[in-house]
Amino acid sequence: LADQGNFCRNPDSEAAPWCYTTSSGTRWELCDIPDCGQCEIKQERSRNCKIIYKVSGKCFFESSAISNCKFKANLGAYRNGVTEASVVIADKVHILKEGGSLRTCAEFEMKNDVLTIVEDTCKQSCRPPIPPTK
Repeated sequence: LADQGNFCRNPDSEAAPWCYTTSSGTRWELCDIPDCGQCEIKQERSRNCKIIYKVSGKCFFESSAISNCKFKANLGAYRNGVTEASVVIADKVHILKEGGSLRTCAEFEMKNDVLTIVEDTCKQSCRPPIPPTK
């Protein structure tokens, strides 16, 4: 159990995802993450091997097996009701706020409470991430 890490999980169908804590008095606690109940994901295909996803609401989105680009995105209102996207690529977390973008093996842009993800299905490998703006 020493290598369990402090990541939210719910392998045993608890009321909500939970994580281990660093407190000696509290072994685990429920995670404060958004409910995915109000999620909308629209998908478009373009002629140049690109798939465009528009993610809005409280959503969790994971990349498909179509390309080599593997990522997870979590979208929701976190601080003072401001919508943010948390994008995880190769175990590194990138936070995108309004107007922010990230270019890596896919392109991510946060605008008007919508996370737009452009995935190039013709690319064979991921390039190192360019740090997010804003």
